[in-house]
Amino acid sequence: MKVPLYTSPAGDMLGSVGDKWGTAATDVLNEATAKEILDGKTSLYVYGVVQYFDIFNEYHETGFCSYRLPNNGPFIVCEYGNWFDTRPK
Repeated sequence: MKVPLYTSPAGDMLGSVGDKWGTAATDVLNEATAKEILDGKTSLYVYGVVQYFDIFNEYHETGFCSYRLPNNGPFIVCEYGNWFDTRPK
């Protein structure tokens, strides 16, 4: 997953004093695939990157990946795609 550099947040949760945020979304699923996911008949992956500057203006990022097998089992952490501060090469 190629993650763009985090430069400036696009959103604002609490006016001028709160957390800044930006989002990205995937393409809309077709109805058949959405139904399979909701019915637990297909695997579902949730992945992304949280990018932020802390109170000392130091940059951090955390990658996450989890998946769910069919039949509505629990989410399981992916073997790859999870990191904190050091992006894997």
